[in-house]
Amino acid sequence: FDLTFRLPSNLRLVSTGEPISETVDGAVRTVHRITTIPEALAGFNIGEHEVASEDHGGYRIECYSNKTSSSTDIAQQLDRVLDYYSQRWMPLPIRNIAVSPVPASFGQGFPGLIYLSNTSYIRPEDRPANLRSTAFDQFFSELLLPHEVAHQWWGNLVTSADYRSAWIMEAMANYSALQYIEKTNGPEAANAILNVYRSDLANDFRGRQVESYGPLEFGIRITDAGGEAIWHTITYEKGTWAMHMLHQRLGDDGFLKLQLRLLHDFADRPIGNEDFRQAAAQFVPAGQPDKNLSLFFDTWVYGTGLPKIQMNGSNDIEVSGVDDDFSVDVPLQCHGGHTRWVRLSSG
Repeated sequence: FDLTFRLPSNLRLVSTGEPISETVDGAVRTVHRITTIPEALAGFNIGEHEVASEDHGGYRIECYSNKTSSSTDIAQQLDRVLDYYSQRWMPLPIRNIAVSPVPASFGQGFPGLIYLSNTSYIRPEDRPANLRSTAFDQFFSELLLPHEVAHQWWGNLVTSADYRSAWIMEAMANYSALQYIEKTNGPEAANAILNVYRSDLANDFRGRQVESYGPLEFGIRITDAGGEAIWHTITYEKGTWAMHMLHQRLGDDGFLKLQLRLLHDFADRPIGNEDFRQAAAQFVPAGQPDKNLSLFFDTWVYGTGLPKIQMNGSNDIEVSGVDDDFSVDVPLQCHGGHTRWVRLSSG
């Protein structure tokens, strides 16, 4: 993209691309930016912003903020998140990374440009009363920025092939944010978010369990039956659980190798669900069942159901709350420290 913007001189503009020039001539500000690598899309933001910039770890960081808020904490968190992801995976092939506020309850991650809810710029104790809670603090202060930064890799470097595989990008970005939270705040913080997700998926909506409205692969089609909120819960929250369970299947080393393989193999072509399954299957440890992950994907990506599993006696395991054809592999921690995988069915 070769982008030139003209706007009132009292406003500031940020966009995808490396800054080439910015000039003011009377009442007109002209901003010129160019992307240095092919990008699938571009975004921009305009407002009465204060701008702070710095060089950090090979990146040029720009933080835009409203005149009534501060970008200091955001800039420091952005530095830490970029360091974590760049060291874990690889540095981004772009130099300029900008974050800017939007008057919304969400964020977006365009190439080199992150939209961040203006609520994230406000200290938790100064937020409106209806946005003060543990869950809101976790979302706006801890989760949202690392999620959107992760989209620089998952969504911009690696892209989904179609709406059926769009969940991969959102789930990988969100789970990566949870991994960052676990590293910085401990496993209890990440587990608390996962527990909220599980509760959300089990909630009743119009007489049905939220998770039952459709599998991950249905993507945006779920909005036809349950609306935007249901699609969001299934895509982001069940998708994050699917990544977490896959991580457990592959182990720390295997899951990281999977991420690196995806970044290498799908940097120049979009990824579909079967591509993802085949790539992940290469890192299933020896001795585990379902080596090709067909059952895993049938259960968690192509199917629905939240099983309730309980022990009845010493050897009897009961699966309930799902259809008769539901099957799942469960790891059991045995005496002596080793793990035994057991296939459970509801029928």
